[in-house]
Amino acid sequence: MSDFDLIGPLCKSAELPALGDQSAAAQNAQQAAHKSLVEDTLKRRSERNRSFVRGHKECAPDYVVSASLLAAVNVALSLGRPLLLTGEPGSGKTLAAFWLAHVLDLGEVLQFDVKSESRAQDLLYSFDAVSWFRESQAAAISGSKEKIDKTKHLYPGVLGRAFGWSADPERLSVVLIDEIDKAPRDFPNDLLLELDQMRFRVAEDNNREVICPDGRRPIVVITSNQERRLPDPFLRRCVLHEIKLDDDTIVKILMSHLAAVRADSMLSGPALTQADAQALAEGENAIIKAALPIWTAVKKIKLGQIYTIDQFWRWLGLAAYDLRTAPELEKLAKALEDRDLRSDLLHSQTLFSEADLKAIEISLPRTGAEPRNSAVIQ
Repeated sequence: MSDFDLIGPLCKSAELPALGDQSAAAQNAQQAAHKSLVEDTLKRRSERNRSFVRGHKECAPDYVVSASLLAAVNVALSLGRPLLLTGEPGSGKTLAAFWLAHVLDLGEVLQFDVKSESRAQDLLYSFDAVSWFRESQAAAISGSKEKIDKTKHLYPGVLGRAFGWSADPERLSVVLIDEIDKAPRDFPNDLLLELDQMRFRVAEDNNREVICPDGRRPIVVITSNQERRLPDPFLRRCVLHEIKLDDDTIVKILMSHLAAVRADSMLSGPALTQADAQALAEGENAIIKAALPIWTAVKKIKLGQIYTIDQFWRWLGLAAYDLRTAPELEKLAKALEDRDLRSDLLHSQTLFSEADLKAIEISLPRTGAEPRNSAVIQ
């Protein structure tokens, strides 16, 4: 039974065929078999999607760094300035922070996901005024004249922790401010002093100043999808780099991700000989070589939506997941070479719209001599 058949193994017990006059033992056996089938299918699906839902920390060791990004990182580290990364969605801006933490062995990334209601102070610290007021009211009712200490209700944010909230930090930290262009208009300007001088004051703690030592300035990575322009004073304080994926970087990304997907798919199978592993690697390279012109077309022609490299490698990875022999990989590569994008091998209908598939196919004629009727779906 195919893992993509969502009806059979996931049907509810009430939808099973009537049990008729079977004995109770037979009915229990059938229900147990159905339960086992559901559990087995869910387990296989969980194993399949493991390759596609890896966290940023897991993906960091395989991150592909272009020469231009590496140069921007070194400039930001040398100047002690935040690194502001822009680029299209899925180009690896967020993952760059986790890669930095990995290669520099700096532990967990202190991540702040910017929302439309975020405030700049949330990066520094938060004050639970409601809890403080409730405790103050309870003390007043009980007749206590003790003043409730506000510092018990203060909590450091990612920059507060990186700067050293109550003591100098023991080590450098990587701070990620993700998708800053989602924030309210004044958000970037409210961080000018903090990102430039690495210090801030805590009003609820007698205006105490938190100052980051020069030797412990955190590595701040800020990402933006450029949904709106950021203010010039903020940009001046950052090292700006736009991630652009050239063909060489695309190939490396596809090779890295496709190899990881294929490795996961082979875990439950027998160990490969060196010759078989080499043949599979050659098959993967053939798939990537055939797929690269398709990706180029996806970026050049006008489609119904903007597809990202993240979506593209998942498309290839899903198609190659269960292919365990070199001939199977070669068959997929041949489908890509022939621009048969709606082949059952590619499961492409789930990731590309029908109209977009047709537009891509038309823009990339088949390699063979005779044109194919792209309106026919097998």
